[in-house]
Amino acid sequence: MPVVSTSAYDQAEDALNLTRSIMNDAAGAVFSDAVLMPFLNSAYRELQRQLAESGVSVLTGQDDIDLPLTNGLTNTEISDVTTPQLPTDLLAPQQVWEQATGSSDMFIPMEKITSGLPNFQPGR
Repeated sequence: MPVVSTSAYDQAEDALNLTRSIMNDAAGAVFSDAVLMPFLNSAYRELQRQLAESGVSVLTGQDDIDLPLTNGLTNTEISDVTTPQLPTDLLAPQQVWEQATGSSDMFIPMEKITSGLPNFQPGR
């Protein structure tokens, strides 16, 4: 019997499949993911807005997760199904810090680079 990975989080697919079954379109012939996803995103934003207006606050906390050492050339992935695991109450990370492998340098905030790699001089 194959191992089925589980997650602590519900998937958007569950909501989309439920919507299709309510609309009697289980095959997704009319209500595909591309059609339904904008509505799901809109409902999610509306829920966030209503919670914020009602004074519901999300508690923030700090969780230090030590990742296994790598050779510095491979990506290390962490999710709700890997070991170590993300906290089950994590909604979204606010800050992610990094340190060079094997270094004693201080941790620095990670930056999301979306426009290609920066052009640094060697040795920097």
